[in-house]
Amino acid sequence: MQDFEALEEKMRALPGVGPRQARRMVFFLLRQRREWTEELTTLIRALRTRVATCEDCRRFFLPSREGEARCRICADPHRPDHTLIIVEKEVDLENIERSGAVEGKYFVLGGLYAPLAKEPARALRLAHLDALLARRAAQLKEVIIALAVNPDGEETRRFLVERLAPLAQRYGFALTAPARGLSTGSELEYADPQTLRSAFAGRGRTTPLPRRAEHGAAPPE
Repeated sequence: MQDFEALEEKMRALPGVGPRQARRMVFFLLRQRREWTEELTTLIRALRTRVATCEDCRRFFLPSREGEARCRICADPHRPDHTLIIVEKEVDLENIERSGAVEGKYFVLGGLYAPLAKEPARALRLAHLDALLARRAAQLKEVIIALAVNPDGEETRRFLVERLAPLAQRYGFALTAPARGLSTGSELEYADPQTLRSAFAGRGRTTPLPRRAEHGAAPPE
């Protein structure tokens, strides 16, 4: 059953999938007709070969022609260039876009800041973000840092505010975050459109948060 266990381990890597769900998925695949599993394999291969990464926002997209490097949002000449919305993942972008809460262009960070990790910012696409801002900073009026309202999201927001503040001051654009219409602990991925519209409508300037005390450190006076 080495192959079974190897596939089960792959399934466990999927978001929200635990050991029991992974095992059920493997049994489900075993019960399907060969044609079904072969079609699934073909579709996965096609995704890997046909889907591209937008050179601006770093989201996955399906090019409509060979060599297309930017997604429809980034390539849209009617989309305002003065607002940039930074999100953690593609599904956050899609949810904000569906809500119509704010109009602008996006950047997908690809992860969150992990202060206890050896390389806290390793998951963040900082080089791509720096390159995008270098091209667009002079056009920007606002950068919205739209992340989950939980400790990891707040740590990432603090890190980005500290990193972007000198650039914002130099070019005169505002650093903002959605208002607390989003309840603590909420993920943008699951927020309903009305909540998102309220949160973005009430957004305000964001400032660096005080760093969380290290384990065993004395609390600030």
